Amino acid sequence: MFILIGLALEFGSLALPGPVGLLALLAGVGVFIFGCSNYAMAKGHSGVLGVLGFLNILGLIALILLPDKHK
Repeated sequence: MFILIGLALEFGSLALPGPVGLLALLAGVGVFIFGCSNYAMAKGHSGVLGVLGFLNILGLIALILLPDKHK
C-alpha cells in the first residue's frame, strides 16, 4: 500500500515534492520486506529470506513456493 502511495506521489499526477514521495516509497519497501521476512519465518525458514522482497512480486512468488518446514 505504501509502495503504491509512494509511486503515485513521486511520479503520478499527484506529484508532491520529492522527499514526501520518496519517504512513502521507502516506507512501503521497508514494510514489504518486513512482511516477507515474517512470512519466511512463519514457514520455518530464516528471516534473512525477507530480502527477496527487493524483487517485489517475483520475491513474493519465490517465498510462496518455498516448502513449509512446520508440516
